[in-house]
Amino acid sequence: MIRAEVWLRHDRFRLMTDLLGCNTDAERAELIYLSERQLSRSRHRRVGETFIANTLAGLGRHERVLRRHQLRPVFEELFEVRERAA
Repeated sequence: MIRAEVWLRHDRFRLMTDLLGCNTDAERAELIYLSERQLSRSRHRRVGETFIANTLAGLGRHERVLRRHQLRPVFEELFEVRERAA
């Protein structure tokens, strides 16, 4: 059996948040209304719907700025689906 999971693309997330002036995990977490701990955990495990929704909403508020740099705060840019054996 195969299980699909959603993971944050940290390189894209960091690029976008850096452009918005968020240089620490604390600032990045605040931008997406999550705790620094939740952001830290996303490096080592899949993310859930609250994390995804908060990330898209938080970065989406800055869409105009990000588009100037050819970046789009959308699911396909920020997340990837990975499959693994269950």
